[in-house]
Amino acid sequence: MLYYNIGEFRAAGVTFSTLLDNYPESLVADEYKYMAVKSFYRTAGLTTATKK
Repeated sequence: MLYYNIGEFRAAGVTFSTLLDNYPESLVADEYKYMAVKSFYRTAGLTTATKK
């Protein structure tokens, strides 16, 4: 969550994806999935905003 909270959305997405790869049966795996998608979505939003 640290990367997400400081606005490093790409790093957050990679971190959550790595957590899912390493701990797929975790009790909070659903939250990791949600946060990974949310992080990559925010990354995409920032990328398109800078290209306008």
